[in-house]
Amino acid sequence: MPNLQKLKDWFNFNRRSTPVDDLAQSDMLCPALQREEIARLVLTAIDKYMKTDDPALVVQWNANGFLDAHGNPGRNGIIAQNVQAIIQHITDCGGVDVLNHHTVFIFPTGNALTECERTLPGW
Repeated sequence: MPNLQKLKDWFNFNRRSTPVDDLAQSDMLCPALQREEIARLVLTAIDKYMKTDDPALVVQWNANGFLDAHGNPGRNGIIAQNVQAIIQHITDCGGVDVLNHHTVFIFPTGNALTECERTLPGW
């Protein structure tokens, strides 16, 4: 029976990593960008949708933060305070939702992103 550690080392040495693997494994990234699905969306946005100076907003949603009043949908039990309301605000401000995953939003200018963040609902 071969040494399991040697087998793992051989596999890892001979494994070809993809850009998504490399990005997701980077210790220099914030935890959200280390998630494979978010890293894949960011790379897709960069490769297919973004121009050189386009700013982007990456969101890692906390669904429990919007369901904090037991039995009532929405944040604080207020129906209109939900993820969809924030997504609508971002897109109304010019953010383009990459692949409709509601995670990566690309803006045409830095001013558009700044205005979007400045006018986010205060709830």
